[in-house]
Amino acid sequence: MYGAYPRLRAAPNIRDALWLGAGLFVLSNARPFEGLLASLPVAAGLAWHFVRATAASRAGWLSRVAVPVAVILAIDAAWIATYNKAVTGSATTMPYFVHAQTYARISQWIFGSENVPQPYRHEQMRRYYEEEELPYFQRQQRASQLFIEIPWKIVRAADIPYSGLMALPIFFAIPLWRRRRTRFALLAFLFALAGLSTLTVLLSHYGAPSAAAGFLIVTQGLRHLAACRFRGRRFGRVAAIGATVVAVGTSIFILHYQGTQADSWGRVRAHVQSRMEEVEGDHLVVVQYGPLHICHFEWVYNKADIDASRVVWARDMSEAENRELIAYFLARGRKIWLMRVNDDGVLPEPVEYPGLR
Repeated sequence: MYGAYPRLRAAPNIRDALWLGAGLFVLSNARPFEGLLASLPVAAGLAWHFVRATAASRAGWLSRVAVPVAVILAIDAAWIATYNKAVTGSATTMPYFVHAQTYARISQWIFGSENVPQPYRHEQMRRYYEEEELPYFQRQQRASQLFIEIPWKIVRAADIPYSGLMALPIFFAIPLWRRRRTRFALLAFLFALAGLSTLTVLLSHYGAPSAAAGFLIVTQGLRHLAACRFRGRRFGRVAAIGATVVAVGTSIFILHYQGTQADSWGRVRAHVQSRMEEVEGDHLVVVQYGPLHICHFEWVYNKADIDASRVVWARDMSEAENRELIAYFLARGRKIWLMRVNDDGVLPEPVEYPGLR
């Protein structure tokens, strides 16, 4: 999308318009809000260029840019509506909003209000939404805390993915602003950051749709740093190489550390899943979480066709609800297991569910 923008400004053509439409298609399905933040500066820039174009060239803009993009967006809208209809029953209701209305206690944006969901059937869900998300949202309703949280969220979205290199565009803001190409990238990136800061919860990967603009201004910042001289000596080149090496090394370390944490738990779950599939027959595994369990390491994931799955996972509930759940799967010939998970670093062992014989 960002690549198609300057090419379309230079010469409207169907090929780059299709690439632009394809980018919008991906963003609208992957991260709708963040994709909108990334797309609006591009749309505004193209609209401004169209308004300033001559009357003769506007026809070319409409036929070579507007029409191809509109066709792709129409297909995109039909696809999203079909998907929403199949999942939620309404073409205009996204599954994520149904999830938020059902479980979330907070608004997705800091200027929203608290939500009152249905009573939680699972303690694990209640702990996450009421003990982790809700206090964080409530803190941001206080102006004093909000002024602390917003800068930190911006740093998280703007600097962490670039391992400190985002400081370069700050130092070289004036030279970057003077260049037309980097000026647009700078504005697009700042606009995205402003929009992202309104989210209640902001993780670094939320800024992925605008990452291309971020990498562009970081790269230009490195070029300006490399050109710096002191007493006739180009110390900037060494500084630019050093900053790049440190940033790459930091990124590798962070990714390795995070990957090790996720992989260690993921391998444990995959190991248990594989062992259960080796046991003859179909199975239901009821997972009982202990107080030390980290809610982000969730065991209960199932395929879309639950009844056709070899292994079905379910969370422990009340005695009456467990009885109803177990009766359903016993009637379908499944063997029932209980797995207690407390310390996430210890391999849990499923055992036969007590009291069924």
